[in-house]
Amino acid sequence: VDRWTLLMSSSRVSDSFLAGCVSGCVSRSVIEPLDVLKIRFQLQYEPVRKASLSSKYRGSLQALQLISKEEGYRALWKGMLVGQMLYALYNSVQFSVYEIIKGNISLGHPHGAHLVGFVSGSAAGGVATAVCHPLDLMRTRFIGQGEPKVCM
Repeated sequence: VDRWTLLMSSSRVSDSFLAGCVSGCVSRSVIEPLDVLKIRFQLQYEPVRKASLSSKYRGSLQALQLISKEEGYRALWKGMLVGQMLYALYNSVQFSVYEIIKGNISLGHPHGAHLVGFVSGSAAGGVATAVCHPLDLMRTRFIGQGEPKVCM
């Protein structure tokens, strides 16, 4: 059996994949309303100030209340399904790639463990970002859309 097959069948990689999936889903569920606010503020042309009468959203609490009133409470979780998929995939890919790279690099240097962690983490983050960027774009467009609603 070659090293790659052994590594991919290891429970450490599958455990990392599952842990990434669960952590992504849980964190997304909790953070989604704040992400909706962030994207709405980013897409708003007018300044976000209490004194600005032309701004639709003038502060976090005011924006939460206005979104809930105009679009319903569920609008705060708009785009959550795509967000769940994004975070579950991102964390799963990142955790798994980190374990795979870390398992294939060994350095005899005294500070080698730190360097291995740095290289593994950097590469894992890059791979996860490249894989998941299209989903992030879809999620941002879905959250920022107005009426009429388009399902994704």
